[in-house]
Amino acid sequence: MLVIIKCRSYNMALLDKNVNKLLAKIKIFLFSFPLVKTKLSLATLPSKKRIFTVLKSAHVHKKAREQFELKTYSKIISLNISLFKSPYLFFFNRFLYFCKSISTGIDCQIKYKVNK
Repeated sequence: MLVIIKCRSYNMALLDKNVNKLLAKIKIFLFSFPLVKTKLSLATLPSKKRIFTVLKSAHVHKKAREQFELKTYSKIISLNISLFKSPYLFFFNRFLYFCKSISTGIDCQIKYKVNK
């Protein structure tokens, strides 16, 4: 089973801190089950920049403009888990949603893919 956790934030330092905490908690949780074989990887995605242009005066002074930018930083954690039985899966699912709710200021999405 492949679990992909995508975390996004506007603050890079906050994202790094929360992703490292999440990785530590996942490692502790997975090492509590000795029969489970896992492969854990972390990847940093390129940042996305959105630029907004606002006119200072709507009718006169068309050249008077201000520009603002909004950067979004992203990281992906992928877990390849084998020998995962259904009771462990229930606890792991609850654990991931608990970890997701702890981190403030970042948005986490969790996706599951089952290997056949």
